Amino acid sequence: MAHRQNGVEHKPVFMPRVNSDNLVKTDMVRFERHVGFATRQKKKSTNDMHQVIRKKYGFKHVLELSSKSGNKLSFPLSPFSLKITNYRLSIYLRVNY
Repeated sequence: MAHRQNGVEHKPVFMPRVNSDNLVKTDMVRFERHVGFATRQKKKSTNDMHQVIRKKYGFKHVLELSSKSGNKLSFPLSPFSLKITNYRLSIYLRVNY
């Protein structure tokens, strides 16, 4: 069995801008990726990413829009939960990339 090593991952961070023509600032963060499919490994990677974001930008809280996040706001705002409703029907949109 081959041994898989942890690596470095890059992900975008989207931050609100108040006094600017651009409402959102995008930057990339680097953090340690913990290899594996176990929930524990994914949580370690997520925690490392949040720690890097808090340290780099000085944020106290990080809102990750993910269906797997523990934050109660995260799932309704995630791309997997977008819903359009009119007087006759509701449609869920899914973002694939």
